[in-house]
This record gives sequence, structure tokens and C-alpha cells, in this order.
Amino acid sequence: MKLNFDKYFFNKSMEKNYTDNDCCRMAAYYVQDKCCYVTGQYLKTGCRQLHHRLPQHYGGTDEAENLILLNDKIHRMVHTEDRSEFYRLKRNFSLTDYQLALINQLRFEAHREPVKA
Repeated sequence: MKLNFDKYFFNKSMEKNYTDNDCCRMAAYYVQDKCCYVTGQYLKTGCRQLHHRLPQHYGGTDEAENLILLNDKIHRMVHTEDRSEFYRLKRNFSLTDYQLALINQLRFEAHREPVKA
């Protein structure tokens, strides 16, 4: 799911009533200091995606505890079942063993097979 958080911050109207989902998404954005959960890199508009640790179709919710922000390519690495796509995306990053372990943990939570470094 691609999100554009800009509408929350540039809306000058103080009358905006945010839903619980909006608040959880904004909380994830601020809690992670606007950085990717795996890489720690600042997430620019258009490159950030919200990830449900436990996917909604497996009972995951939009609660803040289940939401993290990922770089769009990292997010794709978590969900792809195509090994060649995984390794092609991996070339965009200099991932540490710890970061690869995080990706595999997220893959496990998303019911995907772990991928070897």
C-alpha cells in the first residue's frame, strides 16, 4: 500500500477529523522518525510504504503496533515470491546481515519463505 502522508501535514484546515487508521499511520511515520524500519534511511515522498507486520488477510489490523514504514523496494523484497526479483532489488542496497535478518523476519511474518543472503 502506497501512502502519501503529505495530505496530513499540509492541510491547513484544523477541522479535519482523522480516523483511527489515519492516526495509526501518522504514528508509524513519527515513531520511526520518518525512516525505513530496515535500512534506517530517510523515506522521501513516493518511496515510502506502509507494511502490516501481520497481513490483514491473516488477521492483522491497522493498529500502530502492526504497522511499520518501509522503503518501497524493501517492501517489495518482503513480499515477492520471485527469488530473482528479490536479488535484483537487493542490489539497490548495501544491507548488513542484521538488516537481511530483519527482512527475513518480516517475510516470515508475511508467510513468505526466508531468502538466503
